[in-house]
Amino acid sequence: MSEVDTVMREPGDPGPEIVVVTGMSGAGRSTVGKVMEDRGWYVIDNLPISLLPDLLHISAEREGKLVGDSPVKRIGIVLNVRARGFDTLAESIRLLTERGWRTHLIFLDATNEALVRRFESVRRPHPLRGTGRLLDAIVREREVLADLRATAESVVDTSGLNVHQLSRKVGPLFMTGSDERLRLAVLSFGFKYGVPLDADFVFDMRFLPNPFWVPELRPHTGRETRVADFVLSQPGARGVHRRRGDPDGPGDRGLPSGEPPVRHARGRVHRWQAPVGRHRRGSGRATVLGRGHDLRGPS
Repeated sequence: MSEVDTVMREPGDPGPEIVVVTGMSGAGRSTVGKVMEDRGWYVIDNLPISLLPDLLHISAEREGKLVGDSPVKRIGIVLNVRARGFDTLAESIRLLTERGWRTHLIFLDATNEALVRRFESVRRPHPLRGTGRLLDAIVREREVLADLRATAESVVDTSGLNVHQLSRKVGPLFMTGSDERLRLAVLSFGFKYGVPLDADFVFDMRFLPNPFWVPELRPHTGRETRVADFVLSQPGARGVHRRRGDPDGPGDRGLPSGEPPVRHARGRVHRWQAPVGRHRRGSGRATVLGRGHDLRGPS
């Protein structure tokens, strides 16, 4: 009996989702593993197949809490042909699936020509090369993996892709519904302290009248309604807010899938605390990760 036969789920518990990523050496497994980590997956590199049941046992015993106090709901296992017990991978996945575990196999492939170019550019040895030719090792690996490739749910050809293109291509495979939305982090700041280093877009709003010079508004901040109403009542203020500040506006055009959050920075603290505080309004195609006000000078 295979060790996988002993891995049972509790009734009604779907357990973690398990995605195994394998394929030709040089086809981009490391890149895909990083994409999974960026999407919140718990990724294990080259886990010996014999330890897969132990991993699931531990997950079940600890209610999914493999690390920290939060349960791990998505596990990614990245394997190459050198992993111990690799020849039993297909059978292990089949048995887990039969027992109700949510398992998926993604196979990364590329042409022989593309793989030769990649190995020559990084000057790393192919795992099956030994003392022979690189091309012979690639052909041998392709033969070893042929049956596994035939059972994969997804086969991704990475031949003509660089690392950034591959990241964008596979990103949707590991997304949840919330991941697919554009993410924004909004920050207001004072120019006298310098532009935030991590800002992707900076909007200079110093063309608006400064409420600081209005005596009755001077003691207040842009977080307060009276200041916000004053700022947004100025000619052109709402138009700029709609065109540049709306999460559903130009800021989400042309952004590739899988990119990190976009940080919008707004200049001039007193004036732009007001629109920043109202930035959550929109049709819901974007997630605002946070709104902040940088009121401190450089340390």
